[in-house]
Amino acid sequence: MLATAFACLAFLSATLMISQWVAAVRFPLHQRTPQVRASLPSISILKPVTGADSGTAEALESWLNQAYPGSIEILFGVGSQNDPAFPLVQQLLDRHPKAPARLIVCPHHPALNRKVGKLIHLAQVATGKIVVVSDADVSAPTDLLAQAVPLLDAPTIGLVHCLYRIANAPTPATRWEAFVVNVDFWSQVLQNQTLKPINYALGAVMVFRRHTLDQLGGFESLANVLADDNRLGRRIVEQGLRTRFCPVVVDCRAAPADWPSVWRHQLRWAITIRVCQPGPYFLSILANGTLWPLLWAAAARSPGVIAVASALIGLRMIQAISLQSRFTQNPRDWTGIGLAPLKDMLQVALWASAFLHQQVVWRGARFRISPDGQLQPSDAPADATPVVPPASAQNALSSSGFGIPPQNR
Repeated sequence: MLATAFACLAFLSATLMISQWVAAVRFPLHQRTPQVRASLPSISILKPVTGADSGTAEALESWLNQAYPGSIEILFGVGSQNDPAFPLVQQLLDRHPKAPARLIVCPHHPALNRKVGKLIHLAQVATGKIVVVSDADVSAPTDLLAQAVPLLDAPTIGLVHCLYRIANAPTPATRWEAFVVNVDFWSQVLQNQTLKPINYALGAVMVFRRHTLDQLGGFESLANVLADDNRLGRRIVEQGLRTRFCPVVVDCRAAPADWPSVWRHQLRWAITIRVCQPGPYFLSILANGTLWPLLWAAAARSPGVIAVASALIGLRMIQAISLQSRFTQNPRDWTGIGLAPLKDMLQVALWASAFLHQQVVWRGARFRISPDGQLQPSDAPADATPVVPPASAQNALSSSGFGIPPQNR
């Protein structure tokens, strides 16, 4: 009976894996559409920046080279002049004196989410009819805005967002994390889109109308939310609008990181989804394409079963290679062969670890996550009511079906 149960789970995981594969292949990834526009709305690009590494300058500079024919303003926000990002951005602006960009020192805001604290101030300065929010480590192709902004022309679309890939992997740990993003994360998000409309946003790049943000109470409503991008998308959907993915993919550059650092990053998000969406998180283990065939083979111990289980794991490896090469546009990268089973087994440990922790560490601070996704300082009582701005919505985070949850990197 145990072998039969594992057999059913093995074939269920294979079915989910194939549906994920099909959803990824059907999406018009990397495709460009000629845009003919009667109007060109003004755009405010908000870039909150904290710290700097070897790839920060290149990522930020890509936004100074956008080929958008309309009016653009780029607002780089830092917490203080002592932030390493401050002189770096100054140097960028000196090299691009004609760029419509400004460096703004954002005053301290009591928001527990410090990124949102910067966005609150930047939004007060912004003048564009369209708001673009993008993380500091995101590098955009020159035609991103020209491709993404027209998608908002449809009155039913409230937010356009982008899939993102990790463009470098300087350490073994970051190669594993890059595999998570470049193979499974994006394809599972698209798989989820085939099951139900996407009711969240991916924070690498988000494009939305300014009046939509104002109707939601501004960024102040996200001040104490960990997954601010996720919550913003959900609140926009609750207004009767939809989200839409732009086919253009943006790049993120990972700083060198060891295994403990990468593990803490992944565990933070596993805990967040486990707290906010315990049911979908618990069921996410069903999509593991390596775990269940291995358990089936171990329980049955017959040559025939071992052969079929091996074939299922082989199918998972082929799927990983296919998805990785399609997303990264590098058909010569075959690292998915070995990383697929490794990622799946580490994901089991990560999934289980999330049930053993009640707190997350984010930017050096320790927090509890309330069931509605609000941050609480770790010294607050477990049943304490979080400090929430009046306009804040009490909505839980959503997850991406049986796959990896939407991540705020």
